[in-house]
Amino acid sequence: MGTSSNIRLRPWAVTDSARLFEIYRATPDLDRQLPPIATVEDASDCLERHLLPATGRSEWAIELDGAIAGCVSVAFMRDMDSVHYDRGWVSYWSSLTLRGQGVTRTAVRAVCDWVLGHGVPASVSLPGGRELDTGLLAAEASPGLRRLELGYRTNNPASGAIARYAGFSVEGVEREKFLIRGEAIDAVVAGRLATDSGLAQAGTQAAVHHLELWTADYSAAYPGWDWLLQEIGLRAGNRWEQGMSWVAQDGSYIVLEESPDTVGGLNRCNPGMNHLALNCSSFPALEKIRSLAGAHGWQELYAEKYPHAGGEGHTALYLVNQEGFEVELVVAKKL
Repeated sequence: MGTSSNIRLRPWAVTDSARLFEIYRATPDLDRQLPPIATVEDASDCLERHLLPATGRSEWAIELDGAIAGCVSVAFMRDMDSVHYDRGWVSYWSSLTLRGQGVTRTAVRAVCDWVLGHGVPASVSLPGGRELDTGLLAAEASPGLRRLELGYRTNNPASGAIARYAGFSVEGVEREKFLIRGEAIDAVVAGRLATDSGLAQAGTQAAVHHLELWTADYSAAYPGWDWLLQEIGLRAGNRWEQGMSWVAQDGSYIVLEESPDTVGGLNRCNPGMNHLALNCSSFPALEKIRSLAGAHGWQELYAEKYPHAGGEGHTALYLVNQEGFEVELVVAKKL
């Protein structure tokens, strides 16, 4: 969709101060991401000090329908014996209106890919067939950093899911890093190298190259698959007239296609593949998918035995769509 998209990444501008003030007042947890903003003048000062284009940082506003709705930031760092920036600290935030749509994680992924010199297309697919306009980002020269770092609180699984989607690997935990309302909270430290190429774990190779699913009606099947696969962290890949691919962090991918060579209907009880089992990042993420699955064309199987229909010690959600494809979403014991 290019520049016609109503969702885009763009640099911050001095005219964004009133909108920043509005978002700050409406977003309860934004005080942990930005300095105190009590007035529009405070917002203008914050823009000048932290968000406007400047040497040593890259700041990208997420714009939705012409209004700022989020931000992806990279603060550049260098070693003492170097005159060149080679590392970056990544942070991100979003307004309440943007959350739960898959936009922030797609924007973070795009910015991180660009910062590490991997290149970014002019637009990136979003859940529901929308596009994130990344044309301005793609047109900028990449700083070509060697390493990116970020951190998130262990009680903030949404932020952790964004980090995983953007290709970061957990490298450690800072115990009791924060004290919030009297509660000590651990923080996760994660990193991504330019040589990782966005893989979840550097130096590993996926056991599965790709899976190809044939559907009898792509237009009817696509919305449900797109929602589910992006919800568990796969990103939109290639798209063609009667097909689509979604890519996992380890480089493996899933294809959904309506092929003219398709014969007969699907019956998962016939000899062949019975169901597709995929990883889910956490139990809260599984619960969220369970609550929303029905609205996206998925019906729960074995609901009376949830979440241990596969046996004690095995936490999973079983879903089936209108065409008869069964998907098992599994939460690993240790992530």
